Amino acid sequence: MSSTTIKPGRSATLTAPFTMHEGMGGPHTFEIHVFSDDTRQPEKKLYVKAEFVP
Repeated sequence: MSSTTIKPGRSATLTAPFTMHEGMGGPHTFEIHVFSDDTRQPEKKLYVKAEFVP
């Protein structure tokens, strides 16, 4: 992440590399869990959809 602390209303960049192997081409959905100290929403799930072309 571009920052380990993100203030309310601000943003940061998250880089999530994925390694694909032979035979794994096609559509995929990945789930990333982001944890915070926000008592209303301590965990947020981000879904990344990708189409891998060998």
